Amino acid sequence: MPDAKEKDGSAARQYFFELCGRADGREDQDVLSYTIPTESISGCLTPKMPLTVLLGMKGVGKSTAFKRMTAEPPSGFLVVGFAPGSERFKRLSNVQPGLFRERFLALFLVAALALLDESELLDAKDKSSLSILPVPLKSILKTLDSAVKEGRSRLKGGSAFGFGLSFDLSEDQEKKLDQFDRAAARAKLQALAGKGVAVRFFVDDPEQSLPPGEQGSNALVGLILAANEINVNFRGVVGVTVLLKTHVYQKVSGNEELANMIPAQRGALSWKEDELLAAVESRLAFAGLIYADAFAFKKGDLKKHVISLLRNGPRDLFVWISMAAQASGGEKLKLDNFSATKKSIGEFSMQQIATAYTNEVPNIPRLLRLVFPRNKEYSWEALIAEVAELRTNSKEFIELSEKNRLDLSSDYAKFFLEAGTLQLTTKGNVIEPFGKDYHHNQEIGKDTKVRVHPLLAAALF
Repeated sequence: MPDAKEKDGSAARQYFFELCGRADGREDQDVLSYTIPTESISGCLTPKMPLTVLLGMKGVGKSTAFKRMTAEPPSGFLVVGFAPGSERFKRLSNVQPGLFRERFLALFLVAALALLDESELLDAKDKSSLSILPVPLKSILKTLDSAVKEGRSRLKGGSAFGFGLSFDLSEDQEKKLDQFDRAAARAKLQALAGKGVAVRFFVDDPEQSLPPGEQGSNALVGLILAANEINVNFRGVVGVTVLLKTHVYQKVSGNEELANMIPAQRGALSWKEDELLAAVESRLAFAGLIYADAFAFKKGDLKKHVISLLRNGPRDLFVWISMAAQASGGEKLKLDNFSATKKSIGEFSMQQIATAYTNEVPNIPRLLRLVFPRNKEYSWEALIAEVAELRTNSKEFIELSEKNRLDLSSDYAKFFLEAGTLQLTTKGNVIEPFGKDYHHNQEIGKDTKVRVHPLLAAALF
């Protein structure tokens, strides 16, 4: 019979396994208790020119990053999640991105003034300069003030829908917003440069609260353009970062003005292998355990045989641990438990991709099997050539192509890269989709080889 200590250890280990089963940070109320500060996340708060767009594959930890960035601001920062609110946009018709840009610009400026006016970061003199506002603005500030107080009274770090600054304006307030003197507001806010104060808005998955179809796409473009205008011109006093899933951004990235955004103003969430190991240890600590309490093999082997095989990073990692725990019957995890569930985690990871792109590129698994028979490896140019050949001579590929949005052979190669389906090898160095270098490859060199990611290959071949 196990003694009381063994029972306690078993219960704590089971709790750790349950924590790993919480793979979606948006739904996990405890996630801030074991979220670690990654290099990718930490770089988003302090720059004078904030990132305008922070992209992330599905499962890479974007919603968790949003929670962390809105919960733990540096000194002198006012940080809030911002949900755009959709009702006023449903009232508008045939609106182009330029008008959405002006509306969002006004909303961000008004919200920044409201936040600073009710904060303790400014002295009385600076606050008095903010209080000299046009009459139409004051009624909007009153609406915003209620939203600000409501948001601050809730749990910090929640999603934009649950705990951020979310509001809709009445039609009368909407008209007043059109009268808002953006130049005066810009001057008031820019005058605070060097005062050691800053307002940062983080907008998470805004497409979910915008109208569907072309109207929503135009609104999203306008939102990003307004955020970029603020980041470029406000010297860090006000900043807006829009967190988007990679595939959502790709839908609007063809907009000419977005294409002209400086690449440095776009970033991608990424993880280092040591950071993923630290994330495991953080959940262990939350469960009252150390590594040896849950794993029967060394940390180096977890990095070599599990973490190095991941595709999107944290979600695959924790789901794989949860699956391995089921295979172990709740006992300490062995490498054999991970090997036994490799196909299952590959299928899970493949499903993450398939659901993300279901409306744009259906039947991704079949496409991958056709392009990469027997998990074939290509150079980038050879991959594009192979797709061109299939588009001409493969009846099955042609039928699949008729159902997706990809037009050129090179579009297929870029899509496979964007969706995180590939593993890159350059001069013997393996680059995984969750790593920093993967999405920063604007031009894949001739010495780079590509193949289906091994986690997906376990499910496909």
